Amino acid sequence: MCPHGRRLSCGKRHAEADSCLGRPLCPDCYDYDAAVVWNAHAPELWRRTTIAIRRRLARLARGRQLGKLQLPYAKVAEFQARGLVHFHAIFRLDATTGDGQLVPPAIGVEQPPGKEVSTTCPRGAPESGSGSKAGASQYQPPAPARTNPGRACS
Repeated sequence: MCPHGRRLSCGKRHAEADSCLGRPLCPDCYDYDAAVVWNAHAPELWRRTTIAIRRRLARLARGRQLGKLQLPYAKVAEFQARGLVHFHAIFRLDATTGDGQLVPPAIGVEQPPGKEVSTTCPRGAPESGSGSKAGASQYQPPAPARTNPGRACS
């Protein structure tokens, strides 16, 4: 329960046209200013995240002598009903040969890069240019609530 006695989450499945969708569970607790800041900074946070992932993959490739890795992706940014932008992305990991041809990277099931890559940007904080976390952004995204003002979802 929030300080105002309202639920912190809603486990109900709502119809597409339900008037509750997009409204905060507690309008008094929702941080509207942080939601605006999040939307304003989302493109830069995405850019820094992809830079950090590529840097981490480059270090991983050097450590495992995998050659040069590439990370092409496709992404879509969309606004949720609550007004916050979020991204959907599909990544593909490629390696290049000495003559520049794309080949599958020499990473087998026994050595997937998942853990190394998933720890690149905890909580979306980008790495600084030196590769350390010292220059990482301290911005925290807004609490998971709805952004449209009005009555609370019941």
